[in-house]
Amino acid sequence: MMTNRENFLRAVKRQGPERVPLNTCFSTHGLENQGDCRCWGVPELRPNEWGYAYETLEDDKTFGQVTSHPLKSAEDLLSYAPPAVQAEKRFNGLSDWAERVKREDKFTFACVGSYVFERLHFLAGMEDLFDYLINAPEAVKTLGDKIVGYQCAVIRELARCGVDGVEVSGIDFNRRARQKTPFYLDALKAAREGISIPLFPVGGVFSRGTAEEILAQGF
Repeated sequence: MMTNRENFLRAVKRQGPERVPLNTCFSTHGLENQGDCRCWGVPELRPNEWGYAYETLEDDKTFGQVTSHPLKSAEDLLSYAPPAVQAEKRFNGLSDWAERVKREDKFTFACVGSYVFERLHFLAGMEDLFDYLINAPEAVKTLGDKIVGYQCAVIRELARCGVDGVEVSGIDFNRRARQKTPFYLDALKAAREGISIPLFPVGGVFSRGTAEEILAQGF
């Protein structure tokens, strides 16, 4: 009989698990630790380190609303620099956490989040981003490449720290925004180039082309 970790890994790789693994990491009321896996969220080192600010209502448990967008022009998109990864601080304790959870026979994964299309409109504002997509597409591509570069660096650090897998979302931005450069493919490739951990995308895959591109990367 497979261990929980072995069974979960076979399910992620589509290799025929013995039973359906249970992921309760995003549940509440004490159920989040009842499943076959544990999730580690990539933290921000300081509030608003990307430059945009959130606003939430009292006792609000939602993501909140971004109310301050720092990039005011296409030139700002070109000159913007993402925060440094600072692996020693950002991933402090992750290796020990991953080892401990594995000893508990749980599959370990890190949640990277969507943060390609989302970070673009958090930084520039939704209406202005749509304007730039038409009138300054190279500026959008440049900023998107910077965001993905940060994400790829994070994925490589997560692999170095020993997590079993990485979860990302927001993978269909390329198809929805009609961009020539598929931002999400760079992140998928980063997880495959010399890294053995599985990466499983979540969210909408609304086109056959997107699904084929993801499958071509071995996911």
